[in-house]
Amino acid sequence: MDSLSQDNPNDVGDAMDKIVHIILNPYYELATYVWGDAFFKYYKSILEKRAQDYDDYVLVHLFKQDAVWSKFVAILNQYKDQFIVDDGVAHGASNLKVGYNNTLLHACDDETAQIAGLIGLFKQTSCLVGQQLCPFLSQHGTKWTIGNTQPMYLVSGPDDEVKSFLLPEMESVTWLHDQFHSGAEIKAQDFYSKMLALYDQEIAKWGDSSVAYYLNINKTYRKLWDSGFILKKQVQPPPPPQPPQPKKKWKIVLKMESDLTGYAYIGRFKIPIYIYSLGKNIAGEAEEEEGQ
Repeated sequence: MDSLSQDNPNDVGDAMDKIVHIILNPYYELATYVWGDAFFKYYKSILEKRAQDYDDYVLVHLFKQDAVWSKFVAILNQYKDQFIVDDGVAHGASNLKVGYNNTLLHACDDETAQIAGLIGLFKQTSCLVGQQLCPFLSQHGTKWTIGNTQPMYLVSGPDDEVKSFLLPEMESVTWLHDQFHSGAEIKAQDFYSKMLALYDQEIAKWGDSSVAYYLNINKTYRKLWDSGFILKKQVQPPPPPQPPQPKKKWKIVLKMESDLTGYAYIGRFKIPIYIYSLGKNIAGEAEEEEGQ
């Protein structure tokens, strides 16, 4: 593992609320067609559903003419306080990568240096960017950087072969979100190890075939640059306990009215008999019962 920024390997970054997964999909010539077709077939709907179901996962798909510098930087600025994953496919050279119709996306220059610190994980499926571009991004603030120091291969063939080349790259990010969503602390090495294990899983499926051979090249030359940043989800503290609401009190007054209780007979005279309360009332209080 290459490690170019280990000044504080125990540095825990500020906790974040979301993972913002930017998929660069320029889809303009053969290699990007192959990658894009596999993405549409196997992962686009899965990731879109995840973005609908979880408020801590955001998917941004920059497709064709949107896979350019201006659109990418606009998303970086929109989500600059979150953990942004720079993902997808783009043609690369040792010191740059390009987007739609070969327009420049990143290079070892001042413009890229200014936005490098907004990227949480740079993980492009691009040739050669591990030679100069990945170290450059790491030196200028990108938290985790993974790139190939040699050409990266994507075999165009039956669907199951193409899927094997895409699977370690896409499902490692799904794993990253699962860990983040669960509240786990995640180090760059955890993510990198998961990605390599997924490569091993796919290589084992293909035995001694050319598919296994080229997958193994991708795995062998996929290198990590680690700033020591530890990804952790921002957990909102529970609200403080609320004091119980005071019970309602009701004043009850019972007033005894004078009342005719009967009659008495004295001789031939019928005399009404009354009992009086003499104005004395009976007063009291009552509380509202729980659950009423």
